Amino acid sequence: MQPPPGYPVSSIKLHLHEAKFLASKRNWEFGSGVLFYDRFEYGLMLSDAIGFKGCREIEGPYVDYLAEKLGKSVLLSGPIIPEPPNTVLEENWSAWLGGFKDGSVIFCALGSE
Repeated sequence: MQPPPGYPVSSIKLHLHEAKFLASKRNWEFGSGVLFYDRFEYGLMLSDAIGFKGCREIEGPYVDYLAEKLGKSVLLSGPIIPEPPNTVLEENWSAWLGGFKDGSVIFCALGSE
């Protein structure tokens, strides 16, 4: 099976120092005398399924590709979006936002969940 169009495998570019760093971790011991690479590989080989945070609507073709390549089911938890708070906006923010025309403010939050 070929990767879906746009699959990012070929778009990953590492600087030489990054590639050397990752290669050095192949023999990194990760608890109980087990190498990190071996722990990761055995986990993939011996598991019945693989799960991660994602959703089919966004990552569907990539999930299908991963499932076929590994021969395992891929379980997705879906996007984790919090429920909007049921509180009233603080007065100072409400007054400030009230100075703009409806539909003219865009809220952008950069960061993690």
